[in-house]
Amino acid sequence: MAETDLADVVPRMWGAFQAGDIGTVEAYVDRYLEALGAATDRFTIVPEPLRSDSSAIEAWVEFAVTVGRLLAGRGDQRLLSRIMSSDDNPIARWQDTVSEAQLLRQDGRFEAAAELLAAIIPELRAARGSAVDTLLGKALGQAGANAFDVGDTDEALRLTDEALRECERTGDAEGVSIYSQNLATIAAAAGDDGLSAVRARLARAQQLHDGGRLDEARDLIIAVLGEVDDRYRAKAHGLLGMIQYRLGDRAAAREHTRRALDAGRCVGDQAAIAIYTANLQVIDQAP
Repeated sequence: MAETDLADVVPRMWGAFQAGDIGTVEAYVDRYLEALGAATDRFTIVPEPLRSDSSAIEAWVEFAVTVGRLLAGRGDQRLLSRIMSSDDNPIARWQDTVSEAQLLRQDGRFEAAAELLAAIIPELRAARGSAVDTLLGKALGQAGANAFDVGDTDEALRLTDEALRECERTGDAEGVSIYSQNLATIAAAAGDDGLSAVRARLARAQQLHDGGRLDEARDLIIAVLGEVDDRYRAKAHGLLGMIQYRLGDRAAAREHTRRALDAGRCVGDQAAIAIYTANLQVIDQAP
């Protein structure tokens, strides 16, 4: 098959893939099996017009993997093997780097692990897609832990805070829990009284609540309750009461709202007293 013919075939296959017509893609693979298997560069190199669009790049990678699997199913492993090589696949390279950094960390080689992560974190920040979403939070979290272990608490706070925000953005509840706890630990070790971390976590819980992510907001508030002092106790219990109310647990909502009201009275917070008195009335009057 002529190279010029293949230059027409691949764009037609790409168009069919974008339209969800995998049957047409498969038909092209059957028709041009040998030529496509030999033309790995046409799939492993993202076309120039797509390179400024991260979503298009991710779609192209999925397209290339689909074609590679179709070819492999017909006995030609060349494209799929090349795609799965970390040398040609940035996602595989990032995954390998995060895994290698974790092994270095387990061996106590914190600075070496930090160097590996520092090389890929800017790339991960610039990329988008579901595969990247699972990696950036982990990379930032590991980097924060490494910074903490070598004594750079300012950098540890910055990286761990970014890891926490990334996990919140992607809905990674486990990551939110882990990095919230890490952030509090680092803040305490930095000589902070812990209140900056508490304030940050309360603010994030409020954001999660406002965004309708009620289970995550509830878990975050419960995790921070034991760390709040009188200045934030009313806020924490009041927000938890509202979350429980929206989740349908009226008994828990009433209990935490009453605690919020009591905490407000203890410190003479008139605004809190007014708010949580009104909230209790709403809870008690709900059908």
